[in-house]
Amino acid sequence: MRFNSSAYFYGGSNFQAFFSEGATGLLINTEEEFFGADAERIISSGNGWDFLASVSFNETSVDGEAGGNIINDQEASLALGFTANALLI
Repeated sequence: MRFNSSAYFYGGSNFQAFFSEGATGLLINTEEEFFGADAERIISSGNGWDFLASVSFNETSVDGEAGGNIINDQEASLALGFTANALLI
């Protein structure tokens, strides 16, 4: 049996975010904070079967200004908040 876990935090001020206003698209540098954690459990049986399970949490926050509009506490696109999976092989 094995258990792995990790946590992270990333913050900065040069995150490139895409902002669209009507038909206009802008690429802007914004401030960001990303943090999260994950955990994984692996159980191997004596008869050749393995069971793997994991959970992951991710929180993102993007702040900035684009075309006179204030972006406050916007989530990063394509960043899943929570995932869980399991596999039996």
